[in-house]
Amino acid sequence: MTSNISRAGSTTVVLVLADGTAAGRAAPTGPGSYPISMTTVGDLATWGSFSRGLTCQPINATKAGATSGTVTLTTVKGNVFAGTYDVLLNSGDHVTGVFEPGACPALDLPPVAPKCL
Repeated sequence: MTSNISRAGSTTVVLVLADGTAAGRAAPTGPGSYPISMTTVGDLATWGSFSRGLTCQPINATKAGATSGTVTLTTVKGNVFAGTYDVLLNSGDHVTGVFEPGACPALDLPPVAPKCL
């Protein structure tokens, strides 16, 4: 995703992983398995999506969330995380895949309203 740009007619998947610590949540520090969960304890993964219409307005009816599954981190290097996912969505769809993104220093910046393209 290009920094701070919303694409008209697009759907974005958001995958969040966290290590559970005594102090709260922290970014994963190494490879491991993360169960899809909305609990407040332990390591967890959450999955969500959102869509935008032709003028970038949110389309809430198309949201798909995960009900179960696992995300497995195979590599953690700095702020780059790679791995696989095997997830069942609330729509009944079963999705599997691999993710291997590049570094994203823009994630460390404060959020601002995106530009619609």
